[in-house]
Amino acid sequence: MTTPCSIRVFLVDGTPSGVITADIPTWTGKVISAPRTRLGDVIKRKETESCGIYVLSGPNIEQPEKPLIYIVQSNNIAKRLIQHSKDQSKDFWNRVTFVVYKDENLTESHSRYLEIRLLNISKLSGRSILINSNEPDYNNLPEPDKADMEYFIDRCRLIFPVVGVDILHTKATSATAYSDQNSGDVSDEFVEFEIDGVNVQAKMKIVEGEFIVLKGSRARKIGTPSWVRTYSKKARDKIIESGLLKLEEGGEYYVFVDDVAFKTPTAAAEAVLARSENGRTGWKLKNSKLTLAQWEQNVITKVENSNDSSTPM
Repeated sequence: MTTPCSIRVFLVDGTPSGVITADIPTWTGKVISAPRTRLGDVIKRKETESCGIYVLSGPNIEQPEKPLIYIVQSNNIAKRLIQHSKDQSKDFWNRVTFVVYKDENLTESHSRYLEIRLLNISKLSGRSILINSNEPDYNNLPEPDKADMEYFIDRCRLIFPVVGVDILHTKATSATAYSDQNSGDVSDEFVEFEIDGVNVQAKMKIVEGEFIVLKGSRARKIGTPSWVRTYSKKARDKIIESGLLKLEEGGEYYVFVDDVAFKTPTAAAEAVLARSENGRTGWKLKNSKLTLAQWEQNVITKVENSNDSSTPM
């Protein structure tokens, strides 16, 4: 279960497109992010003289939803960034994000451990394409220090998406809990939606704002003529190329061999049905005729009624 927390975001230039700092009041770390065009302002900051981890990120033409990233540790971030600015072999990046200790007590041993862990987590998340050419191997850190670094990584997971670098969220496997699915009461059961049409069946859960089509779901093989020219067709082709959607034995349908996340319910529905489809009406609450849109409205209505009943006369 997640714990609510406050993240302090400071716009150094007074604009979200400039240098941004972010931290949690009780946390010893600090995250700084900026576009490459503001590199001069970044390397002037005292924090860049410290030991830390930095991430170079840039657009990916072949898979726009998965940015290219380069993760590495350095004893002097400023010097390394200056080197990267001149290195044409790493000319892909347009943004830098780095994390340091506020009290400058992050040692090279700690930062090497963080580098390895962030690389591994990024790979597992599948949200980006790593261009690191080598995989460092370092495990020479005392057990208490490792525990401290794991907490440090958890904080990075929270802050990185806030500054626009969502590369550390591991693949979600379970949805927010609800018991009375029609009303939205919280308990130990999970809300699950399903689509059953054109001789295919698929299941979906909503996790942290993403729409997860579950492993084992079946998808239509051949789409309608109008759909095959759409962006969602190209997006599904990428999933097939990645091996997450494979032809079942006999080759009549596709099967999701793992959970796959989509940004919208419509994208998820169209990947299953291979046609244009409104996901908010196409997905139905499991064992119910209630559409996703109706279920969402029921939850909102219940909150409204609860607020009305608590308002003093």
